[in-house]
Amino acid sequence: MLDEEPSPPQLNTLERDLVRSFGWNLVASETTLYERYLRISVKRSLSTMNEFRAQLREMEAKGLLTSYDVQGLKFYRLTTAVDGLRDMALPETPLDEMHLAVGTLKAEPKTKMFRKEPPPSQPPAERSVEVPRMNRMNVAKCEYICKRLERALEVYMMRESGRVSKAKMNEHMANMWHALCESEEALLDYVESEVPGLHRDVAAILGTDGPELLMLSLRLADMTTKKYR
Repeated sequence: MLDEEPSPPQLNTLERDLVRSFGWNLVASETTLYERYLRISVKRSLSTMNEFRAQLREMEAKGLLTSYDVQGLKFYRLTTAVDGLRDMALPETPLDEMHLAVGTLKAEPKTKMFRKEPPPSQPPAERSVEVPRMNRMNVAKCEYICKRLERALEVYMMRESGRVSKAKMNEHMANMWHALCESEEALLDYVESEVPGLHRDVAAILGTDGPELLMLSLRLADMTTKKYR
């Protein structure tokens, strides 16, 4: 007898629209979700941020979402352990994708008000990896992300073993890059399993800068630290 496929969770219309606000992302900031939600859920476009936050808390209590507070910003992750929830979030039409993109752009200025941006810096004269179509600020962001992850790894290693291993640090950076090449979910699963102390930082970077910039940052770290291997 074949096992029956698990049925997707029974959500009300409001909860379903909120899940759809994640789109292709597993992790998103509260502000980004709100701006996307206002466009996806047209009938509820007058919802206030406080009403939206109350709904987020209810869904978190049900185990549909998990939240993180990082540097003054609130992030939410879709719980992929709930069968069918990830598929429900994916955009079904070009119009859905447009609403997600517009919401993301609308949220960006508001997110920057609370997010600590990396300081501007000159790109190094020589770089072991070429990053196509990147302006100077994006290069600075990648360098900032690398340093942030390295600091978080150092803190985690000191807490767990009392010492920092450069070789192990490089191994984790390379493994995170390979995991992200597979999917955001694979990356978060790796972090939760191998370096749980980095979960908040990785989730925050995914939510604010996106998987593409994180992937470039991890690749940059991998290429520029080969001397330690």
